[in-house]
Amino acid sequence: MPIQRRFLIAACVAAAAIIQSSRAFCDFIIVSSESPKFAVGQKFSDSAEIDIEDQDQVRVMDQSSGETKLLEGPYKGTIPAYKACQSADRAS
Repeated sequence: MPIQRRFLIAACVAAAAIIQSSRAFCDFIIVSSESPKFAVGQKFSDSAEIDIEDQDQVRVMDQSSGETKLLEGPYKGTIPAYKACQSADRAS
């Protein structure tokens, strides 16, 4: 295989890895917020901890699925953990 072709393949693989990692960085985006802490369009990774005050509501969209969910305060934790936390509260 010629060196130029190997270089082209390596460049494509590197570009795909960069694109994939940039998508993983921003997993959620704020689509509406009653809290002054969060602006519409603000982005969060799935490991970012958020702190929503009592009575505040924040709606986020999962960038990978397009689904939205409403987070209500008080809550402090990650966005993915919110659903698990709420389900556990309802079960008891």
